[in-house]
Amino acid sequence: MATTVYEVTELILQDGSTITCKPSNIKVMRKGQELLSKLGDAGDDDEGIDRLLDVVCLCTKRERPEFEVEVPVDPNNVESGTKKVTNYDLMSELFDMDTVFKVIELDLGIKLNDPKMLEAAAQLALLREQEKAEAGTN
Repeated sequence: MATTVYEVTELILQDGSTITCKPSNIKVMRKGQELLSKLGDAGDDDEGIDRLLDVVCLCTKRERPEFEVEVPVDPNNVESGTKKVTNYDLMSELFDMDTVFKVIELDLGIKLNDPKMLEAAAQLALLREQEKAEAGTN
């Protein structure tokens, strides 16, 4: 008899629908970590939220393919083909920040709203700002 080594958790979204969360496979985990590593490069809060939604989309798109939409690679050239991107409008309606953080925690094993991690991130940001200021005075 097979044994499952992880827990499966069902989360309720803002519209009452549900998604099932469990640890992601290694391929998705690596891509999710790559996306999260670019979170600090976000220009503002809206861009940061979009990047978090990209991670959640990556983790949930197999179960909920509507979280991705196809758009033209070049809107001015219909023959340029299409690419899949996060459906930000839909996901912004369905997810609150607590649920975003929970999906990332359950699927990738990364607890973004951990107070210790938030403090470390704030200290790192302060350090980066100080380094930029010092570089500007040299």
